[in-house]
Amino acid sequence: MQATNTSSTAVATKPAYDLITSLAHSGAGLAVIVACLEGGIVLQQRLSLPVPGNVLGMVLLLGLLQAGIVPDAWVRGPCTWLLLLLPALFVPIYVMPVSDPVFWSRYGKTLVPVAIAAFALTLGVTGWVAHRMRR
Repeated sequence: MQATNTSSTAVATKPAYDLITSLAHSGAGLAVIVACLEGGIVLQQRLSLPVPGNVLGMVLLLGLLQAGIVPDAWVRGPCTWLLLLLPALFVPIYVMPVSDPVFWSRYGKTLVPVAIAAFALTLGVTGWVAHRMRR
């Protein structure tokens, strides 16, 4: 009679189980995010609201998170991945005008001071909020 080692089999399947669980939670979180987006769009269209549907979807998601209906752990992973993709979605919009000399000759005198002021204001507000949060 040969003895079998079942503990090594359990250890080998643990990473696979964790991976499947993680993928299931990420899929559920992504489904919640998409459902809130679509729900916001439907609300905007049906009620003819002047607010964009994607903003209503974010408010809907915020409400679900605050009420505890959706655990934040579900959407944390998908949100992280979406935030990593965000610059790739918006960078092409800015590359075209910034590389155009006609754009700079026409709007440069106004845009540069406004950009510097906006940067300084953003940096100041971020520092102030961080300081307040550390208290």
